[in-house]
Amino acid sequence: MTDNQILDDGKTHINVFSKSRSVLGRLLSNFAHTPIEFKGLKFDSIESWWYWMKMNNINAAELFPVFDQELLDLIRSKIGKEAKEYFRSLYKSDSSDFSSTKEELKEVYKLKLEAHPNIKEMLLENKLPIDHYYVMFDKKTSADSTMWTAKLWEEIKNEL
Repeated sequence: MTDNQILDDGKTHINVFSKSRSVLGRLLSNFAHTPIEFKGLKFDSIESWWYWMKMNNINAAELFPVFDQELLDLIRSKIGKEAKEYFRSLYKSDSSDFSSTKEELKEVYKLKLEAHPNIKEMLLENKLPIDHYYVMFDKKTSADSTMWTAKLWEEIKNEL
């Protein structure tokens, strides 16, 4: 995809990105304020769930918990970039080994659709391919390491 094709977001494809040119792309983003309930707990965004899971995975791997219950509770109310920045302020090491699995993320994406039937309807009505890339300074920036986000949304759509 070229930088010029960024302008086609919402016309030839849907970019799952917080600043997508399409409403669907913005709503599918993990940064969107789309509250969900997971195992009886409320999360204000998928991003807050993502970092809560990382925090729990880190705690499980350590002899003594790194994050106390107050911190775990607080992350759940963060939305998008705020969740990411909050986590990074607490944990300065590489946390990639503590990420959720694709299967766990897929489960949470389905919970998002259950909680927000309008997004589910938009996803099902969408006929465009789903992509995932970032746009920085009007230039496309690859999101190859998280391309599975778009693939998971396509998979879920096909299953529905």
